[in-house]
Amino acid sequence: MERWASGFKAMETESDLENGGPQEKAALTRSRSAASQLRDDREGMTPLDLQNSNLLGEREPVSIERVSLSTSVMREGMPENVHGLMVSFKNLTYTVRSRKQHLTLLDDVTGFFKPGEMTALVGPSGSGKTTLLDVLAGRKTAGKVEGQILFGNEPPTKAFLRRRTGYVEQFDTLVENMTVFEMLFYTAQMKLPHTMGKASKKRAVEDLLQRLGLEQARNTLIGGQSLKGISGGQAKRVNIGVSLITDPYVLFLDEPTSGLDSFTADEVMMFVKSFAGAGITICATIHSPSPKCFELFDSLGLLVQGKFVYFGKNLRHATDYFYEQGLSETPFQPESDFPADWLVALVTSANRLGDEEVQKFTDTYKNTLAKKVEKDLGREIEHINRENLTGAVTATMKLDARSKYSTSTPEWWALAVYFHHRTLKNLRDPLFLSARIVDKAIVVSIAASLFYGQASSARDECSFRSAQQTAAALFMWTAAPMFSAAAYLPTFMLERALFRRERSDGIFNFLTYYVAKWIEEVIIAVPFSLVFCGIVYASIGLIGNFGVFWITWLLTLLTAIGLSFCFAMLSPTLDFANGSVPSYGGTLLYFMGFLISLNEIPPWWTWYSYFDFLRHGYVAIMVNEFRNYNLIGKCSGRFDSTFGILEAYGMQDLNAGHSIGYLMIFLVVFWCGALFLLKYLKYGSR
Repeated sequence: MERWASGFKAMETESDLENGGPQEKAALTRSRSAASQLRDDREGMTPLDLQNSNLLGEREPVSIERVSLSTSVMREGMPENVHGLMVSFKNLTYTVRSRKQHLTLLDDVTGFFKPGEMTALVGPSGSGKTTLLDVLAGRKTAGKVEGQILFGNEPPTKAFLRRRTGYVEQFDTLVENMTVFEMLFYTAQMKLPHTMGKASKKRAVEDLLQRLGLEQARNTLIGGQSLKGISGGQAKRVNIGVSLITDPYVLFLDEPTSGLDSFTADEVMMFVKSFAGAGITICATIHSPSPKCFELFDSLGLLVQGKFVYFGKNLRHATDYFYEQGLSETPFQPESDFPADWLVALVTSANRLGDEEVQKFTDTYKNTLAKKVEKDLGREIEHINRENLTGAVTATMKLDARSKYSTSTPEWWALAVYFHHRTLKNLRDPLFLSARIVDKAIVVSIAASLFYGQASSARDECSFRSAQQTAAALFMWTAAPMFSAAAYLPTFMLERALFRRERSDGIFNFLTYYVAKWIEEVIIAVPFSLVFCGIVYASIGLIGNFGVFWITWLLTLLTAIGLSFCFAMLSPTLDFANGSVPSYGGTLLYFMGFLISLNEIPPWWTWYSYFDFLRHGYVAIMVNEFRNYNLIGKCSGRFDSTFGILEAYGMQDLNAGHSIGYLMIFLVVFWCGALFLLKYLKYGSR
């Protein structure tokens, strides 16, 4: 990461600093003790103490000593002298359609973020902070954007935003069963050029681990709801590291301190601030920051109802502005007030008083600071043109546009990386495997012991009752995949946020992700279905074609998995899906042909029977076993009945091959349906 190296002050490695002179050793000591200094600075300090210690007032920009990276990763196709890019927006308006009306979420906002600076977007809930961030980062999937957005002096392309900017979401979207190193290396494999050597990517990850301060946690699992792992602060740093692996020019962060205690939040933001010193343009939405955290920001944008009521320098410039313009009855009191709390409380009160009060704030801003912002913006763009910085940005955008891949790397590469890093990891994960195997193993053990030898008895003893019990065993065995379908719901539902983030980052497209998931399930389903079917087949004493028996059950299992994926796409929550899948599966049991003969189903329900994929699987297995298995013909005189077992269930005229064909149609429909829903149905769309 070349720019980091050029932004650091002296030595090329930490060992050089240790072996250097007094100044170098002092720099290293300050870098290592940043977190402890944070804690010491804040212990026992009142608001007045903070003010007197120059933590809240005017100050020089934070200077953080750098330790050079031992290696550098060049940005593909970008000149070395280009560091951060100025992000500017003028007369930006964003509207969405809600039912029959249009809602304006951003209303004619203008501003800019400068390279090497960190800008905070602050405001009450619903003020448009995250909306502005998403619009600038190109992450809005709905609505209409009007106005001008420039990176440098060029409108950004989608490819440029995906490859040259970083976006850190509010909630950590990481792979739970990966270690810290594995997560970052997986991301490096996905986002850095596939032509780059594996060793170079590993060195880049090692450098990033050092900058993240995560060397000690490198082999610790990320963890989550079901796994114990790293702390919240460490997870936040890993989440930020995922966006930094490509050395972006602009870094967007959506409430990076959310869910963290004040000390950890300060620590994280100190870390983020260090990258501004290396030239990255940083913009973050922030909610209830501590004084120490708030003072790290160079600029501030204060929004209410999608409009700026302040945009300019941070801290006392902002508090003084509102008092001087008569928008606050009392001045900011450093002895008792914290700037962020004071500002948010002021605009929140205005918001609650109604549109008239908010209009007073926005009109005042338009007549004062807004004019200065537009003048400063024009001056910055002139500077970009004068320094001839636009050409490099334009060349990079053209380079990205010429790429034949819609993602950071080719689809085949992304699929291979996913398989190596996530599929193989899942196949070694006991929790992942147990959710797919244990329930079926239980059904196998029950079926094998409860119905042991029933098919043999039906033949050897001419027992029609044993034949019926064999049919019952086959009924339960065919329905087993539907009973376990809910186990596959978390495959997509718990990864929705992760998939959305990775797709937005340009890691892979929906088809690559879906094919990877399909391969993952097939790898497990094929061998285990063969073993389970073999146990059931031998235990019951079946004599039908084993290949047909196994293939039919495997297709039924894969169809049930595809159905569960459809429910996963359609369901708003996991609880809803967990209730819906068993309910739907229960209705299918009635029409399989066991509980009621197929030829006795009332006409008004016949159509539903044909749309029951379990029925077709059951018919194929029954016909395969009992075709030419006529108890009356073999055991003449032993029964008063005059029909065979297939006639008893209305299957005498059905064909196993046709039923397998119908089953394959359902398999294709459900799997393609889930793919369609994955692409077009977006829960939580931005």
